[in-house]
Amino acid sequence: MTIVAHFDKCQGLSNRIKNIVSCFRISDDVEVLWNSEVLRFFNQYDISILDYFPNLKLTDSIDGKKSRNGWRLEVFDNDLPKDFKEDHYLSKTTCSSNGMGIDFEYHRIPKSVQDSYIKCFNKLQLNPKIIEKVDEFSNSHFDKNTVSIHVRTWIDCGQRRREFYKIENFFHLMDKYENEMFFISTDDHNVISEFQNRYGKNRIIFYPYPEEYIGIVDQLLLSRNSEFISSPCSTFSEVAWWFSNCKSNVKVAWNFKK
Repeated sequence: MTIVAHFDKCQGLSNRIKNIVSCFRISDDVEVLWNSEVLRFFNQYDISILDYFPNLKLTDSIDGKKSRNGWRLEVFDNDLPKDFKEDHYLSKTTCSSNGMGIDFEYHRIPKSVQDSYIKCFNKLQLNPKIIEKVDEFSNSHFDKNTVSIHVRTWIDCGQRRREFYKIENFFHLMDKYENEMFFISTDDHNVISEFQNRYGKNRIIFYPYPEEYIGIVDQLLLSRNSEFISSPCSTFSEVAWWFSNCKSNVKVAWNFKK
């Protein structure tokens, strides 16, 4: 069965990746109807999905084919225990086709479902040029104690910024690490100076801007460290964790007490 992953024009790369891997979980025969360009990240120029994942099959039509659109990961009827409930702190929209959801649930997701999606993510064959950049930077700048930090400030959305972002919540989690280096990925490069002022420039690492693949490179670099402080309700954080094969220990910088 052929299934086509298609998207709303405004969806960013991480939302699209979640839809594509959901399609791979439904069928081995997946096509992608890209039909719009990824939103720009800083000075990144728009590039094709094949520049990220050259093994994907493109199509220009969904006629006569099953199709899927949405940022939620597909969940099957027997994936979750009967008493599994999504975290009620998270504001979410339409769930997958059976009304269940695992988005942003990280370590709460059953191991069998994690393993199933890891296989789907591994079907995305990354451009060797991207892997080379990630390997070169991580080998030069990371050690076994480096902590990944994804700071989504929601600079592009005032309401979400008020709901999900407070830099002090990152400070609260980062203060627990005494000497570790921090790799910072953020949608607002200006906040890096605030982390440098608090922890010292010698402890703060970031990938140089601008760069053509900065979004996906940042995301993969986040996945390379065993400790990960993520942003609430960010699919960028979430996909970075999946790229770690669910091995990164995630702490979420919530804007409220849980």
